[in-house]
Amino acid sequence: MSSTACKRCGRPAQGGEGNPDARILRRAQTGFCAECCVISSLQQISNIYPPGTVDVVLPEALRLPHVREQFVRVMAAGNSDAKPSDIDWDRVMELWDIEPWETEVAW
Repeated sequence: MSSTACKRCGRPAQGGEGNPDARILRRAQTGFCAECCVISSLQQISNIYPPGTVDVVLPEALRLPHVREQFVRVMAAGNSDAKPSDIDWDRVMELWDIEPWETEVAW
């Protein structure tokens, strides 16, 4: 593991080798924190829906336990390197609208 910082929010993080089978939230030597990766994933998913449908409920819908549980199922199905306990959902909502993405996201 190596010390790094999230390229989006600046939070200190521990970089490391990612699981090549991880299709979501894969650990990387440098990149983004778990919360910024969750935001990226959810924003990409919401972009496939017509404008005004999903974007009006996110990020506030993340307060609902069943919405969080569904994302945890997505993490499991995608062999995520992150554990559900790695995600601070209040921080996800707080960081939702900060600066735009510049590069591909890897955790």
